[in-house]
Formats: sequence, C-alpha cells, structure tokens
Amino acid sequence: MKLVSLGKWDLDELIFKYWTDPDVANDPRSKELTTRHILSHQSGFPNWRHSNKSNKLTFQFSPGTQYQYSGEGIEYLRKALESKFEKSLNELATDLIFEPLSMDDTEYIWNTSVDETRFAKGYDNQGNSYETIKNKTPNGADDLLTTIEDYGKFLVSVMNGNGVSEKVFADMTTHQVESTKGKHFGLGFEIYDFKDGQYALSHGGADKGAQAIIFIFPETKNGLIIFTNVDDGYKVYEKLLVHYLGTKGKEVMAIETSE
Repeated sequence: MKLVSLGKWDLDELIFKYWTDPDVANDPRSKELTTRHILSHQSGFPNWRHSNKSNKLTFQFSPGTQYQYSGEGIEYLRKALESKFEKSLNELATDLIFEPLSMDDTEYIWNTSVDETRFAKGYDNQGNSYETIKNKTPNGADDLLTTIEDYGKFLVSVMNGNGVSEKVFADMTTHQVESTKGKHFGLGFEIYDFKDGQYALSHGGADKGAQAIIFIFPETKNGLIIFTNVDDGYKVYEKLLVHYLGTKGKEVMAIETSE
C-alpha cells in the first residue's frame, strides 16, 4: 500500500511483467494476475502448493472470479516486488515500515539480532513444544517475528492511514469480494460490518503452535491484538472479544458462527 501511494507500484498492473512462477508459466491465467487479485485473495491459487500431490503451484480458477485465501498468492507478490526493486521483502519492509515506526523487534527472517530468551515457543494442545522454524529467507505470508508492542505500532499506523493516500486507504477498506457470509475482504484485511454502521479491519493467523487474530476500528481508533502460542489458542477469542469489544464482540462471534 505504501509503494502504491508513492507511485512505485500499481494495484491493477499485470504482475507477469515482474515475475511468473515457472509452475504456471504456460498457463494463460498467469498473464491475468494483479496485486488487487492477490491482496483480496482472488488469485486462483490454493493456500499452499504442497496441498496437492504434485507439490506444484496451479490455478484452481481464473484470477478475480472468486474468493479463496492463499498464502501462495502473497508469496507470489513477494517475489514480484523483490524482482522489481532488487531488494528482499525484509529490506523493503524495514525501509518502509519497520524503521519509520521504530519496530525494532520485527523481522521476516531469523538472524543474529533475535534474542531467543524472549521468544515464545509454540505448543500443541497437550503442552508439547514444537521445533522453532528459523527462516533465512522472508516469507510474505508466514512466520513473521514480532512483539505485541511492535505489531500495535503497525496497526495504529494502518488505522490512521499513515503513509498511504486517501485513495489507497479507501481501496484497502472497500469490499473487494465476499469471503464468507457476512464478511468481505478488502486489500490485505478482512472487513466486518456492524449494525451501527461502523466497521473493523481484521486478520487472523494460524500455524503449528500459534493462533492469532487482530481487530482495528479506524473510525473510533480502538483495537485488539490477541497472540497465543498454542494450537488451541483460539479458545480464548470469544471471551476476550466480548469482554473488550462488548456488543461488537458478540456480533463478530455471531458472524463467525452463522451458516
């Protein structure tokens, strides 16, 4: 969003100009893919390529025709950005976000600056710890190293539209596609619409030994971050949402449990 606001990247430019994954190079749909498709999870890709037996990336539908959450799409965008700017995602994020916001404990990679004594290991629901993944290359959709304080700085920046144009902020917070009943994806964030006319931006994350979710309310400048380091950490969500967000927390749960 910051690169788009700076005029250095275009949401609707065709991505093949900068990157095409070899697995889909012969598929004409690779020539249709845009950043808007990817950030609204309409890329056509599965969540991860290893979900099929061939272990190859494939299109499951044409870009822009339906919703399907895809980490592969975010990785595809990472490679396109790195190709154009000749910098790693970690370097781009450091220049544009981490350093300006003093997010000193945030990295996409595991390096010598990481203080392992402060790292919260992940656990299964029986209390057994998982081996820690220590990425040497950034992954756009997974394994970000951060803290509650740093991520809070990031979310406040997003909520206030810092460093992005009004048009980009409007694009980001506009329904791009219905994700599930009662919810839509904007660009990068899921959008919850409430009965009183307000809205929240949200994103969740789940991995072995990690369950996380955030909600921010750009109109009232409220927010909630929940990070847990256990497989069934989601069990605390409802109590925390209702406790801190009240009626809106109940509305969130009603949307999540509706069919």
